[in-house]
Amino acid sequence: MSATAVPPRQPSRSSADVTCESVAGLAAKGLRLFPCLPRGKKPAIAEWPKLATTDPVQLAAWGADIRGCNWGLACGHASGVFVLDVDGVAGRASIDEMCDRFGFDWMQTLTVKTARGMHLYFKYPESEIRNSAGKLAPGLDVRGEGGYVLVPPSVHPSGDRYCWAGTGEDSQILTAPACLLERLTVTPRRTAGQRAIGDSIIPEGQRNMTLTKLAGTMRRTGMSRQAIEAALLAENAQRCQPPLPESEVREIAQSVSRYAASTVSQTRSQSTVARSIGIAPDQLADALERTFRFVLRYVKLSEAQAEIIVLWIAHTHALSAAQSSPYVAITSAEKQCGKTRLLEVLNLLVVNPWLTGRVTAACLTRKIDKDQPTLLLDESDAAFNGEKEYAEALRGVLNTGHRRGGKASCCVGKGADTKDFQTFCPKAIAGIGHLPDTVADRSIPILLKRK
Repeated sequence: MSATAVPPRQPSRSSADVTCESVAGLAAKGLRLFPCLPRGKKPAIAEWPKLATTDPVQLAAWGADIRGCNWGLACGHASGVFVLDVDGVAGRASIDEMCDRFGFDWMQTLTVKTARGMHLYFKYPESEIRNSAGKLAPGLDVRGEGGYVLVPPSVHPSGDRYCWAGTGEDSQILTAPACLLERLTVTPRRTAGQRAIGDSIIPEGQRNMTLTKLAGTMRRTGMSRQAIEAALLAENAQRCQPPLPESEVREIAQSVSRYAASTVSQTRSQSTVARSIGIAPDQLADALERTFRFVLRYVKLSEAQAEIIVLWIAHTHALSAAQSSPYVAITSAEKQCGKTRLLEVLNLLVVNPWLTGRVTAACLTRKIDKDQPTLLLDESDAAFNGEKEYAEALRGVLNTGHRRGGKASCCVGKGADTKDFQTFCPKAIAGIGHLPDTVADRSIPILLKRK
């Protein structure tokens, strides 16, 4: 007996009525909006910084004139927000590093899931926030005065839809941490008598970050809050120019000391999963339990198999913290055992899913290189036993794609030129019978049986 059918997806938010309602809701919060080209990022009107508006009548007129348009939010003082754009693997790694230093609470702000990462919305401060790309940290772009971002339910050029994370568009827009604002709004300057940072002085613009990093190092060695506080106060008085208020230094010590000495560094992977899913780190266990029950509701698995599947789903969301990615090999001896159904459930739960049964060799390598999807490959037995070129390309991708930095070489263009394509991404492979030995060695087996 095959597994119970998966319920239909929620209705698409791409209809004109839902789009109008969503845009009107954002405008009612004081966020200035303007139309962009359909499935594009370019503004559809000239002088958008000046014309962006919260007027529902004007927004409705634009929506009627430019059917299917995307919507941009003009960031800055007038809208009262700036946005931190977390882009790709590098951006997620940078966010992880910042959370290790500054804690996790600031990540609970209004968040949008994007094609390659997420947008974090923060209240605009009194000081000016300028636009930047990668200056704050690798993969972190800032959209402030004169910048803009697309808002849900806009559609990325890749076809992925922007959507709200966590509790949705009703989430609060939080104030960014003081340490982050300091780095974004203050340009460190040295006075004539000030020494360089390498000569032990901590200049304005780097004080909070440096003291937080020192506190984390001390906590990992087992130091108490009182000891960390005393050390930070001394460092602040001797090295910071000008010194931070003592109350702020004590707040840094208290924040870092919330974590057990043995777990400060261990929380990173858990927080990575939680943030990618759009929940608070302390809600991760409950989210995994609910995912476990959801999987067992629609697919016939043993509890041990379901636990493996749930942990692998979490792994896809925390890929930026992983150096390797074991495959999931979903096999059976005959048809109608639930292999495709399990892939359909995974398609609802993993990050950036790509459910496919057969594509060309060129499409396979280029798609993985460009988008780093979670590959959900069905009918692998037909692929490995079919066209030789495709079977060899698939083997090349699978033999190298389980470790970060793995590559496969393919011919490109009309000549004999070759190009290396990145092959690292999570992969679940379903088929009848056994996988090739080199692929099976890299896989966690999930054997299904008809009942």
